[in-house]
Amino acid sequence: MAAVLLLSIGLNVYQYQERSRAEEQLTQVNERVMGNIEQYLRWTVRYLNELVNLQETPGYDLQEERIAFENLQNASDSLVENYLYFIEIRDDEGLEEGVCIEVLDSLRSFRNIINQSLETKYLIHEERFTRNDHLFLREAQFHMEGFSQGFQTLRDNNQGGLSILLDEDETEAFQELADNLNQLISRYRHSNLTNNGDPISRVRAEGLIFEWINRWKDFEELSDLLSEEVEVLHRNGVSAYTYQNENVNLWIDRYSGRLRFMEVHPEVLSSSKRDLGLNTFEAYQIALEFIEEVKEMNGEVDGNNNGNSFAEQEYRRAVFDFTHSETGEVIYAFRLVPIQRSIYRSCDAYEIAISGKTGEILRYRNRFHSTRIPADESLDIFLGERDEFRYSMLSANELQEMHREEFGEMDYLGRALVRNYYTEFYPRLVKIFGTDIEGQNTVLYFDELSGFELERGYYPYDEF
Repeated sequence: MAAVLLLSIGLNVYQYQERSRAEEQLTQVNERVMGNIEQYLRWTVRYLNELVNLQETPGYDLQEERIAFENLQNASDSLVENYLYFIEIRDDEGLEEGVCIEVLDSLRSFRNIINQSLETKYLIHEERFTRNDHLFLREAQFHMEGFSQGFQTLRDNNQGGLSILLDEDETEAFQELADNLNQLISRYRHSNLTNNGDPISRVRAEGLIFEWINRWKDFEELSDLLSEEVEVLHRNGVSAYTYQNENVNLWIDRYSGRLRFMEVHPEVLSSSKRDLGLNTFEAYQIALEFIEEVKEMNGEVDGNNNGNSFAEQEYRRAVFDFTHSETGEVIYAFRLVPIQRSIYRSCDAYEIAISGKTGEILRYRNRFHSTRIPADESLDIFLGERDEFRYSMLSANELQEMHREEFGEMDYLGRALVRNYYTEFYPRLVKIFGTDIEGQNTVLYFDELSGFELERGYYPYDEF
């Protein structure tokens, strides 16, 4: 009996020692990971500071800027890797949600902007940062300094290192840091610098949304405008007041009050007793009428078309028809791209979907309108704030050769205007090509100056 007792005591001592050893090893790993995260945060702040200071120095060395940018990319990448390692070694503590994961998401978003989006934009602009890039980097420096100080405070207070982030009650400051960094990234990635003036009031936006909702007279359930909150959204150059409930989704431009996006769920409309059985051209006429109605309500006058109606203008028209999986009705999805002097104004495209059964508008989208092409086709308007570019105009054949290895044979489709993050939502001339990528019809938009791909899109439409 005494032998069994001694064996039990010995086993308990051994298990205690093993548990203590494991906890000690985990503490050491946490300390090492914590040290790495602090180090890469300091380096991230350092290289952000170097970039900002260089850009504020007249006649600075572009090679020094390139090196600082590469160092920033490496530091942000290592920062996320080490934070992910912390997640992996603590994956038994329920980290699917909470501040710990939100901090990771914000740091990862920052890393992706620096290593992907900003890298491409930097190359497109001849390895230089724009004024907007500079403002982003300067504000990002402020936010990353906040993270660095926060993690240093965790260590100084000896609060168990990163483990404190598992306790949401103790991490309000980190939640605020993550939210602020995400908001900065969203503004930088999606805000349109060409917006001028002050936004319209929320009350005015609610009135405009109410007008559009009341367009559907039969749907009494849509009449209560304030059943959901009107929110602000920044998305691909459009700053909008948005309203969404279970039936409808509307975006009203915050600066002009124009309708930018509208979607009504087909299940709501399928209750209508009408069954018009529309063909493509009948649905197309409804689409044209709706666009004219939108333009009239928006107060739009397209200076590029001498006051002609939309139906009288030149545009590329295409349609994609399909059967709705739940209602069984045919949907006609149209894409109409204005054409001016043989250049497709793709940034001004209208996308509109019509129910073949009821003739109702299911979806509408238009991001920009009346984008100007100068009469002499000078490139000056497309170069943003830069006055001089080393790049020369690339021909269709040169672009074909440049991208042949990645995309194979491509069909040249013409020239177009695009406006997106890479152009800071200023119009930019591109050459467009069609190709097959993984069995899907895809359109690629290549910058005429740098040759970089500025956009791509799945293109299910057929011209008619």
